[in-house]
Amino acid sequence: MPAVIILFILAVSGVSVYRHFSQRSQLVAGFERPDGRNVLSVAIELSPQTYDPSPGDTILGYDYALLSRIAREHKLDIVYHPYTDVEAALHGLKTGKYDLVVGDLTSTTDLRERGYILTREVYLDKQVLAQRVDTASESGPAIDSQLKLGSADTIYVPSGVHYRRRLSNLAAETGDTIHFVEAPGATSEHLAIAVAIGEIPYAVVSEEAARKIAADYPVLNLSTPVSFSMFQTWAVAPGDSLLADSLNAWLDAVAPVR
Repeated sequence: MPAVIILFILAVSGVSVYRHFSQRSQLVAGFERPDGRNVLSVAIELSPQTYDPSPGDTILGYDYALLSRIAREHKLDIVYHPYTDVEAALHGLKTGKYDLVVGDLTSTTDLRERGYILTREVYLDKQVLAQRVDTASESGPAIDSQLKLGSADTIYVPSGVHYRRRLSNLAAETGDTIHFVEAPGATSEHLAIAVAIGEIPYAVVSEEAARKIAADYPVLNLSTPVSFSMFQTWAVAPGDSLLADSLNAWLDAVAPVR
């Protein structure tokens, strides 16, 4: 059964990916890559919070807006590579395919231990439980605290290591078993939608991303926090401190942490 559900989630992922596979922004700088090009290859998560192509020509997303402003002010061209699988994006960063990975990445030790350089904090987010609620009921959500997460048969999570780490830590703290399944290639948006339409029972997702689609799914409840607020960041390839330092300076100028 879990394998069938994961196949469904991957199908939902494919529906989102079709929107844009590669978008070049002719943006307008003084930063030069070591090879002499002022072009950044950016792997960016397809998400309402990060990079969200609309049916028209407009692209929405907080991270995309920040990158667009940085590029305008520093005469930088950006080639965007939308992704849904963060581990594949990080692999591309380490092998030189991308210069930067932007998406649901937290400022924790996990990525640093793997050699990636993280920028300064970009914004705050937290993990919440996505579950369905009977809109005719006044009893509230079935799982209304972290202590009840162990009662769920299965909780689905995106592939980011910080989701696995958080639930493993919670299980150790509460002395309970939390049954969770990683859904590779599925973002918080995909998992929240899958919960809302009844394809999966529960998911732990990014609050920022899920709240941006919650108005379209009235049965979706996001009121149960799973983590405290965490700083979100961008990842740079191991050894590329020049780019990391430049990004930090640019972010200091345009993006107070919110």
